[in-house]
Amino acid sequence: MIDLEPSTSARQLADWVELSVLTGLTSMSRSELGTLVEQASGSEPPDDLISSVYATLAEEQGRFDASPFQVEKDLVLRAEGWRWRDFPEYVACVYWSYFGNADTPAAAGKLFERIVAHACKQYLGHAVVFGWPDVPGASFPDRVNAVADILGERRSDALARLHHKDRGVDVVSWAEFHDRLPNKLTVLLQCAAGHDWKGKTRAVPVKAWRDYIQWGVDPTEGFAIPQAIQLSELQDISSEAGLVVDRPRIYNLLRSGPPDVELREALVAWLLANGRLDD
Repeated sequence: MIDLEPSTSARQLADWVELSVLTGLTSMSRSELGTLVEQASGSEPPDDLISSVYATLAEEQGRFDASPFQVEKDLVLRAEGWRWRDFPEYVACVYWSYFGNADTPAAAGKLFERIVAHACKQYLGHAVVFGWPDVPGASFPDRVNAVADILGERRSDALARLHHKDRGVDVVSWAEFHDRLPNKLTVLLQCAAGHDWKGKTRAVPVKAWRDYIQWGVDPTEGFAIPQAIQLSELQDISSEAGLVVDRPRIYNLLRSGPPDVELREALVAWLLANGRLDD
């Protein structure tokens, strides 16, 4: 069973229940959760905390086209036939939402960027990972110019003096017309796999990026996280971060297209080495 850390957060406990049910246990009841929380914290949890956990999971379940788990009265069940090795992208997101990425921030961060890029490719049609360090030895201007060329946008003369790492952008995603001319929808996304994601919602300086590439249409900002955002939070987060790509959206998008087999193999290996999961 996944280690349960003492917590009074319904969202954090919901992540733990989800991770446990998807990777080890096949179900968990309210009474079982209450007992486990009491053992972890040393005191009996308030009734409204356990109720909030199940309400949080029920809200999340409603956002999936085919949920990996089901909430039925006092029970959370793994969906029939669902195996974590078949969808390590999702399990990794739940893991990072619960534990954060402090143990292996660089490796986890790059894996999450690849997950987001693949999901955004299903959404808009095209996506590339931009985040530093993407191409060893490549300067910031070189990487920006490479993105401009891929997009078919005009390069800017304002780049030569710049020495940034990634300027807040980890993934670039766009929708393409058949003529492949400039003037298209482009999203510049920050990816935050750790627990400090709330401090990164303003990480993409779109105004600065308007000077780095001579866009046919100004890009919009986006924000990708492995958490499942509740409806009550969405408006506040999107007002700062733009387009929000969270765990349910990632899962639905990835289900809509073919998998990245190499990425899945890398995630399975990472989860077995770092994620406290059984083989």
